[in-house]
Amino acid sequence: VNIVVLDTANHTGNYGISVSTLNRPCSNKYLTCGTASQGKIASPVAIDSYKASLSSSATISIRVAATDASGSLVPVVEVYDPAGNPVSSAQSVTAATFKTSAQGDYTVLVESSNYLQTGGYAIAFARLDVPCNGAAGAPQTLSCASVVDGSINGALQSNSYSVGAQANDAFLIRLEQTSPGSAFRPRVDVYDPQGNPIQFVNTNSLASPLLFTASTGGSYTLSVSDSSTGGGQTGTYSLSLVRLNRPCNAPALGCGALAAGSFSRPLASSVYTYTAAAGESFTLRMLDYTGALQPDLEVYDALGNPVGQSASSNVTGVDVVAPAAGVYTVVAMDASLRQAGGPFGIELLRTKNACSAASAQGQTV
Repeated sequence: VNIVVLDTANHTGNYGISVSTLNRPCSNKYLTCGTASQGKIASPVAIDSYKASLSSSATISIRVAATDASGSLVPVVEVYDPAGNPVSSAQSVTAATFKTSAQGDYTVLVESSNYLQTGGYAIAFARLDVPCNGAAGAPQTLSCASVVDGSINGALQSNSYSVGAQANDAFLIRLEQTSPGSAFRPRVDVYDPQGNPIQFVNTNSLASPLLFTASTGGSYTLSVSDSSTGGGQTGTYSLSLVRLNRPCNAPALGCGALAAGSFSRPLASSVYTYTAAAGESFTLRMLDYTGALQPDLEVYDALGNPVGQSASSNVTGVDVVAPAAGVYTVVAMDASLRQAGGPFGIELLRTKNACSAASAQGQTV
């Protein structure tokens, strides 16, 4: 290969030149699925080259970010398939998601956005349709009622979780940042079995609940990362998931009976079911026995759709008017920040075809 450098106006001056092969990396650096690698652009026009061994039709995410707070580097990536053809959606970008066209070794180049900046960077590679957690192995599997704690310990790190679903299963996700005073902003992204994004939520405290419905059966991926500018913050988080239709281990609520419960940790929830007859309106109340909670009570129909409206009362409640016949899911939660937990009670009454149950002497309802 011959390379000729010239100035068309016959001017003189200094220049830099770099050369990279596109159908095979120039170095022995590898990108590992589910991990973030560190690197440095030490001089102008320098390019770092990585290899990523990928199967065909995989859904891939690649991100790059500067790690030197005082540096000028704005890093970008370029991705090429095993034949050296550019991946069109991954050219001179800081983040890209693409589906591989062939099996083999892909070349990933990291460079300065204007070829002149220098500094440190982090690059992260993940597979969205078959998630991985780097050295930790397969992602943690979440049950239909799970609460997990996790941490992000480096720039562009992500943690993956999987949950099995049947078509039309509905889920409730909650996310809380548990590092007070930190700039860490956790984000959870939900991907379908093919690696397509469904929804996301991020927060610097306690996020509003996120609902998603599985369009097809299969394994869904929840990926937690830092969503602050640059993706370089670290911290801890809690994540919870509840299946709203077909709830697991959910005791039935009886009309007129008081069900006692207690939250033992942040993001804990208690799930119940109630079987309603067509048109038999009902109301629910959640009683906070110690004043430590910020009670939150939600009701979902058999398809996982939210139903009812907040009751006009001095306690937390939900009124469901003229329901369709079927099994309803009731989710009790604590919506306060830095939750300490505590005991509570749930009471359900029919407001059409009323039921009655004698309360214990001295019991407030």
